This record gives sequence, C-alpha cells and structure tokens, in this order.
Amino acid sequence: DPARAKPSPTLYLEALELTAATGGSTEPFSEAAAAALADAGDRALALNANGAAVRFFRAALELLPRGDARRNRLVLRLARTLFYLGDTDVVLLEQARDDLLAGGDPQGAADAEKTLCEHYWLAGARDVALGHLSRARELVAGLEPSPVKARVTQEAARLMMLASRAEEAIRLGED
Repeated sequence: DPARAKPSPTLYLEALELTAATGGSTEPFSEAAAAALADAGDRALALNANGAAVRFFRAALELLPRGDARRNRLVLRLARTLFYLGDTDVVLLEQARDDLLAGGDPQGAADAEKTLCEHYWLAGARDVALGHLSRARELVAGLEPSPVKARVTQEAARLMMLASRAEEAIRLGED
C-alpha cells in the first residue's frame, strides 16, 4: 500500500541535511529516521556496501542520545564495518566494548574484543591480539551457544593453528 510506505533512508538523510541547514528540529522524525538508517546500514553491510553502511550507521548514531541502549550495538556495528573497510577505529571498538559491558551485554563485548583481536593480529601485534582473544573467550565462556560464541571459538581455533598450536586449535575446532 503506497499510502503506508515508509520513507527511504536516503530521504531521511536528505531531510536531516535540510533540517540542519534551515536550523529546524529533527525531533518529529528522529526516532523513525534512526531506526530506518540503522536498518539500512545493516542491509548495506549484508551486501558488502560497507561505505554506505558506515554512512547510515553514523547518521543513525547522531540521532540517538547518549545513554540510549540502542547506541551500544550500533557503535559496535559501525566499528566492525570500519574494520572491514581497513579503517579500524580502535578507540571506537574499545568504547563499544566498554559500553556493551556496562550495559550488561557480554556477547556484544566479546564481539568487540574479537574484532580488536583481528585488528591487532593483522597489524602484527600477536601478543596484544591474543590478549583480546582471551578476553573474548572469557566473556562467552559461560554463555549458551550463540553465533557470537561460535565466531569467538572459530577465531581462537584459527589463530591457534596460525600460531603453530595445533593441538589447541583442534580441540577448539571440535568445540
């Protein structure tokens, strides 16, 4: 039904720009815009359109006030997307981890730690990387099986294999 169609994320971006240029308030549509922009970022990320995902995630974050629980996961998604682009923002990843931990989201914090691990591993800082991996594993150790727990375990097995720790890699791979 065209009468019920939602505005596109691009229209929200244009509305935000025009509203800012005229000194208006985004209050009347900020909630809907934040949700639409975050969703558009997720869709762009799924399509490997990482640059577009970054733009949508940043725009959504600008609309959400500090302390809003939705910000924590959104900051993580932005930080991971920047990592995928090869433009890792370590401070943003650390902020995401800290905010997720403070908000009671150990899985999200573990995901941030895993991304920090990958960043430092690729940068050649093996010990720092393994420290982040260890913290990620600690965060998911007592949790029920989940996609994040599986990714952390997979990353641990992969890095143990690359570090010539075959027995540990095999044990982790069997988990």
